[in-house]
Amino acid sequence: MKVYLIFILCLPFSLFSQDMNVDLKSDLMFYGDVMTSAELPANRQRASKVFDQLLESYLEEMPPSIVDLSFIKQLTKTVPEDSLFAIYTWQVELDNYNFEYQGYVFFNDKPYQKLVTRSPFDRSMKYASHSTQDWYGALYYNIVKYADGEYLLFGYNANGEFNNAKVADVLSFDGDQIVLGKEIFQDPEDTLTYNNKIYLSYSEDASVNLNYNPGLEMIVHDHLIQRIGRMPGQGPTNLPDGTYEGYAYVDGKWMYNKKLFDHSYGNDNAPRPKPVLNTNRKLKPKKKTRSRR
Repeated sequence: MKVYLIFILCLPFSLFSQDMNVDLKSDLMFYGDVMTSAELPANRQRASKVFDQLLESYLEEMPPSIVDLSFIKQLTKTVPEDSLFAIYTWQVELDNYNFEYQGYVFFNDKPYQKLVTRSPFDRSMKYASHSTQDWYGALYYNIVKYADGEYLLFGYNANGEFNNAKVADVLSFDGDQIVLGKEIFQDPEDTLTYNNKIYLSYSEDASVNLNYNPGLEMIVHDHLIQRIGRMPGQGPTNLPDGTYEGYAYVDGKWMYNKKLFDHSYGNDNAPRPKPVLNTNRKLKPKKKTRSRR
């Protein structure tokens, strides 16, 4: 009789908890859509703040394991082949050609870690390592395990009116803490030194690829040359010339290869995995507020 009484008393709380999660999921889907598709920057920013608060509330109800946020379509999910963790990142377009980046890392057997943007996404990041508390902000589009406890992480950043940027990083662990960056990428200009990351800056209207090619077992990216930009007011920028360079993993280092091929494969036949972002784009500068549906 006591068992039945306990069950009856707990049942309303269980139903209430389920209803609360359903409401939270519905609100997260709504504000996730508004923060990425609203026409006015102020509305996107306001929705982003509400989304953050709702997500924190939702995560408090979840067990300390990998959380499935795939019901929020505006988030990008990357998972390594060993499935030990999952990374969710997203971007919110602010005013004046700037984007805000946020993210979380969820684990199978320990609490999640939030990615807090406090470092710039620029050339200086090549020489630095980062933690989750001084993240540089990126939309991650691929992750590849290449050694025990070490992963290649590929990200994109759209900040700036005329240029975009991409990064190839290393994700590893110091105890339970995430470390981003490792001094193992041979410097193309000084082959006796090594950088923590690969950083590429290029024209906003160009399609530039930076990814791991499993067939070649190499990091491959477009070779960039400086040219006058094709958009009014742009000035000098970096554009792909149709050739490729890359990095091969040798004795614990990613060694630089200046030229992988002697000819161009064309825009649609590059030796790379399926491209993400930056597909067919018109030759025009970014708008302060883009039309949205």
